[in-house]
Amino acid sequence: MTTRTTIGESTEEKWLAEHPEICEEYIGEFIAILTEEIIAHGKNEQEVLEQADKVSDDYVLTYLYPREEMII
Repeated sequence: MTTRTTIGESTEEKWLAEHPEICEEYIGEFIAILTEEIIAHGKNEQEVLEQADKVSDDYVLTYLYPREEMII
């Protein structure tokens, strides 16, 4: 598995920023993004990694924090 952790400049992060409805749909979950597609998601990080690894070894894994968990 190759998981890129740099956020903000990747194609995947730009795509996610342009689609806030996705953030709302998967809030509180880990999501694995490959280019402009969610390839795995869920509340268990290890399960999401395992699912994503079956599809590709080059994806972005992120967690979409619920608003109440965000620190401002």
